[in-house]
Amino acid sequence: MKRPHEDDDDIDDEEDEMSKLRQSKKFSAHANTYGRAQAKEVHQQKQQQQPEPMDEEEQLRAFFPSDFGKKYETIDKDAVIEKTKKEGVSNKVLVGPARPSSSSSSSSSTTAAQIPQKPEHEQEGFVGPPRPAPRSSSSNDDDDDNDDSDDDDDDNIPSGYLQEVQLPVTHEIELSGYSKAVNALGIDPAGARLATGGSDGFVKLWDFAGMDSSLRCFRDIEPCPGHQIKSLQYSNTGDRILVASGSAQAKIIDRDAFELAEFVKGDQYLADMGNTKGHVSAISNAMWHPLENDKILTSSIDGTMRLWDVKDTKKHKSILRAKNTRGTRTGVVFGMISPDAKFIAAACQDGSLQIWQGKGPYSKANIIVREAHEPTSSISCLSFSADGLHLVSRGCDDTLKVWDTRNFKTPIKVVSNLPNHFEQTDVIFSPDEDFIITGTSAKKGSEGGSLVFFDRHSLEPVKQLGMGGASVVRVTWNKSINQIFVGCSDGKTRVLYDPAMSKRGALLCVAKRPRKSDPSDDLIRRPIHVPNALEMFEDQPTGKRKREKDRKDPIRHQGTRISNIKCNVASSRKR
Repeated sequence: MKRPHEDDDDIDDEEDEMSKLRQSKKFSAHANTYGRAQAKEVHQQKQQQQPEPMDEEEQLRAFFPSDFGKKYETIDKDAVIEKTKKEGVSNKVLVGPARPSSSSSSSSSTTAAQIPQKPEHEQEGFVGPPRPAPRSSSSNDDDDDNDDSDDDDDDNIPSGYLQEVQLPVTHEIELSGYSKAVNALGIDPAGARLATGGSDGFVKLWDFAGMDSSLRCFRDIEPCPGHQIKSLQYSNTGDRILVASGSAQAKIIDRDAFELAEFVKGDQYLADMGNTKGHVSAISNAMWHPLENDKILTSSIDGTMRLWDVKDTKKHKSILRAKNTRGTRTGVVFGMISPDAKFIAAACQDGSLQIWQGKGPYSKANIIVREAHEPTSSISCLSFSADGLHLVSRGCDDTLKVWDTRNFKTPIKVVSNLPNHFEQTDVIFSPDEDFIITGTSAKKGSEGGSLVFFDRHSLEPVKQLGMGGASVVRVTWNKSINQIFVGCSDGKTRVLYDPAMSKRGALLCVAKRPRKSDPSDDLIRRPIHVPNALEMFEDQPTGKRKREKDRKDPIRHQGTRISNIKCNVASSRKR
């Protein structure tokens, strides 16, 4: 006879045998399909796919989110910069004294070695044996140990061969915001901020690190209401901006456009300009002293240039008078100090150039060139070379002239047919002084003005860039960021750069996503009304204070008493 629990044990044994049988059948099915070895690998892979148990620290990490906030879409910076590329513009130019014609140099893209040139010994007027041919590149590959000698040979390149130079002009962005021409440009030495001034009298400050792709200025002020801006310049340290407007008073503002100083205005009723403390007519230009941080130079239409000390704005320190052929004063349209402070030059309204020694005395100009440009036209700009040996002048007679400061009798070279309709049209040297850059004005029936690059030695045009049909007024080239800033007559400031050559500046803001508007910004702009500040809540005057004031005045008090008596008599008669 079986015990009661023996039946349960039999049932469990039967179930175990059935499960083993099922597993063996399943395993045999896999073995028949894939083979025993493959079936064993599949079985091991399934066991490895099972997740390993996590410890407490890993469980907490899986429970909490990995980051907070909304994830913004990434911007393809290279694609955005590619959109600002100017079509059909090359950054390569050929520089050298034996340049071909300007038409062939602009259309050809070959290098200097590929341009066929006439041998030097076959040219007319050549005296002496021919120069040796330049060494080929294959000979340099064979001799790798003579690197120092190769470098010395590169410095002595024959004058008949051209060199290829690159300019940062392949890409362009536009800074807009003016309704009239941009008359002034100022860039700080580090290239972080830009100041622009227009004919409408407003000054805008641009911060490249703080700007986004919307390209908006962070400050907009009118330092001299009713007067157009003539010039803007950052100090040598970049912490102050010198502002010259159409008024007789120059101003200094800080980097955030807050006024720091204003120079005094002279007495316009005095005939002798030396007795006045400041200018009496519109200022045409102002600049910082290149070697002294607290000294500036201002030029004016009143025929004087004045040296000021920033610490004392109540009176000028020195005065320089410009005179015409009759000995009377002539207006100074542009004045500047050479980079080495050896010369102070003045461009006058009668087309003359007048130069003083930097250290003085300033009683009379040391050098005067009466007909530097046409007498009926003025000179818009001057620019000294870094060594102070050459001076470039840009005239309103559509010419550009290069002068030797050691011999001012005649210009070294002259370029004509450069239209100029603005009194502030710039001419500058490139940072390496290989080029002279100026702008041209738009003429009727032409495509518009352009930015022209000249080779400094041959003074032949090597590059010409159009500016969308607008005239070019102001030009500056910052060497810290290697970018060119162009102020145009259509109210736009164009920034030319090359991603491969330039750094910072426009590259910081062109690919930055614009900031989304915040609803709280509207609340800040709304006016805030103080309780009882509206007119409807104001208390109406009762006249009590006026009566008390009249009582203290005997004359008014007697007059009021007489008028009251007359009123009482008249009322009694009516009764």
